[in-house]
Amino acid sequence: PILTGTEPGQPVGQVPLSQAQPLVLSDNSGLNVSVTLNVTVLVDALAGKSYLTFPVGSTAVHLSAADPSGNTAACVFWVHVQDLEAPQFSNCPLGYSAYAPDSSGVSVTWLNITVSDNDRITNITRSHLSGHIFQPGDTAVTVQAWDASGNTAACIFHVQVTEAGSGDLAGSNSSSSS
Repeated sequence: PILTGTEPGQPVGQVPLSQAQPLVLSDNSGLNVSVTLNVTVLVDALAGKSYLTFPVGSTAVHLSAADPSGNTAACVFWVHVQDLEAPQFSNCPLGYSAYAPDSSGVSVTWLNITVSDNDRITNITRSHLSGHIFQPGDTAVTVQAWDASGNTAACIFHVQVTEAGSGDLAGSNSSSSS
C-alpha cells in the first residue's frame, strides 16, 4: 500500500509517480502489451503532472494488462490518504472583561466563531453561546470541533465579570462586552 497525508487545506492527498514502484511488464510473445489503469480519481499525471490525486480514505487501484493473444494479468494496490489536519477557528477571541451592576451577572456577546477544515466538520460543541449571562468571576468558554477523520481543535477564552461594589473595576463601564 501507499500511505500519504492530505495536502494543506485540501481534502485530497497527492502521490508522486516517483513514489510508486516502476511497472514492469513482460510477455513471452515479444509483442507490445497494453495496460489499463482503472481508478476513479483525478489523474493529474495525464495532464503532464508527476502525481496522482486521491481523496481521503482508501482507494483501490486496479491494473490489468493484455497481450495481442488475449492473455491477461491483473493486480490491485491500495492508496491510503490520511487527514491529519485539525479544524481551524476564525474569530476566536483572546478574552473579555465585563462589569455587572449586581450579582445577577451580565450578557456578554462576541463575534461569530467559525470553524473550517480541509475535510468535513462532523461536530461542534459550545460551552456557552454569545449573549449568555455570565455571573461575576472568571468563566472559561470552550468551542470544540471535530472533523470526519477524528481530528479535533478547540477555541478557549475566558470571560471575567466584575460586580459593582467589589472594589475591582477591571471590567468595562458598560453592561456588556463585544
